[in-house]
Amino acid sequence: MSNGNQVTSTLAEVVESGKEKAAELGAATLEKARKAASTVKKAAKSAEKIVKKKVASAKQKLSAASADARKQAQTLKDKVTGKKAAGKTVAKKAAKKAPAKKAAARKPAAKKAPAKKAVAKKAPAKKAPAKKAARKATKK
Repeated sequence: MSNGNQVTSTLAEVVESGKEKAAELGAATLEKARKAASTVKKAAKSAEKIVKKKVASAKQKLSAASADARKQAQTLKDKVTGKKAAGKTVAKKAAKKAPAKKAAARKPAAKKAPAKKAVAKKAPAKKAPAKKAARKATKK
């Protein structure tokens, strides 16, 4: 028959080898998890950079479109009012150069005579109906 010590030592070896295998598997799993985490971080950073570039590009396009729309609106406004764009800029420059002359050139507006109000026509006096007149005459 077998000795009890030999069985105990065999079992201890089996348990020890099991621990080692578990530790190896745990270490391998941990390493894979770390690699996966770093890969995810890298992917997130690159995605963030791409998104930032897209947003910046979209902002530039929006501002360009907005400026273009303003120009078109001003052009249409000028067409409606009959002004030319060039004349407008020249007028602005002239206004900037001589603000003192502009103030001196202003004259107080001449007072206009107050507008005459339409005379209200009076309604013609109503004549008493014949019946009332007849009653009054009979009473007298």
